[in-house]
Amino acid sequence: MNPDRYTFLTREEHRSAIPKSIYEDYLTISRSLRITHSGLYMGKVYRGQFKPSPELALSQSLTTETQTVEVSADEALDYLAHMNKASGSNFPHGYNLVTYQGHGLGWIHVLKTGQIRNKYPTAWRILQRHSKGKR
Repeated sequence: MNPDRYTFLTREEHRSAIPKSIYEDYLTISRSLRITHSGLYMGKVYRGQFKPSPELALSQSLTTETQTVEVSADEALDYLAHMNKASGSNFPHGYNLVTYQGHGLGWIHVLKTGQIRNKYPTAWRILQRHSKGKR
């Protein structure tokens, strides 16, 4: 994200970004109304480590500095179905953005042991896949 274009908000351990172009409007509204959600929810800090949100993965504002893992169409569908890979020895440790054709899908967390944790929200997962040519 380009920090010059956003104002970053912190509420407890949660982090959000609001475009500077609408920040004054946000302040005006917040004086009269209780705002429960605003801007792009980036994630939260948990035990000193930033855990990115699924919404951030879908943002077009991410910079090219984000660690990414480009996947094929079948791998993307497996990821979206919440099927885990056994290990990620060739992936950098930490959070990696899973992309398909350059578009962010979600996050995987690669542990130091090489084990991969699929961070795609369970509620968003694909429940049923059709074979090619069958409907």
